[in-house]
Amino acid sequence: MKAAFSYEGKRIAPVFDVARQIFIVEAEAGKIICELKKKMDNELHIQNTIRLAGAGIETLICGAISITLHNMISSYGISVIPFISGELREVINAWINGNLNREAFFMPGYRNHGFCGGKQQRGLINKEFEMNQGDRTKNARGCGQGRGNCGSGSPLGQNKSGVCRCPSCGKEQTHERGNPCFEIKCPECGTAMARG
Repeated sequence: MKAAFSYEGKRIAPVFDVARQIFIVEAEAGKIICELKKKMDNELHIQNTIRLAGAGIETLICGAISITLHNMISSYGISVIPFISGELREVINAWINGNLNREAFFMPGYRNHGFCGGKQQRGLINKEFEMNQGDRTKNARGCGQGRGNCGSGSPLGQNKSGVCRCPSCGKEQTHERGNPCFEIKCPECGTAMARG
């Protein structure tokens, strides 16, 4: 499993939308097999999102994030675990060990966030842990031997499937590879779709 952590200094960055540093970690069988620090350019969010997808990132763990950017990243098949805070190393270890769903790692007031707060947010985090538990024994992808040699991973859109879902009315349609959900308008209400 490969995850990206948005950080500043030694802590998770409080707001992903303006963060400029990403720490990429690939783990297998509960152990880190490679790490890589990356800088995100001060540019369009779509370009940074494409870079994350192109690097084979499966999960983004971050602080607060706008719903627009959350939906954009999700539309590329990247699972987003938002409203996380704490020391970077502690958060990484908690993610590897499946303990990130402890309240100690939630941002203060995270229950008050509308689109993924409270019980829905906790369900999102728990769902991510269940998905990752099944991946612990799989072989690592796109990573060379030793730390600091994370490869390019899967090409954009490879092995991605699923549905696009309207965040407003719930309308679903099949996701087409290479066609991000956020670029598709809901046929029912006209809202930009998000990855289901």
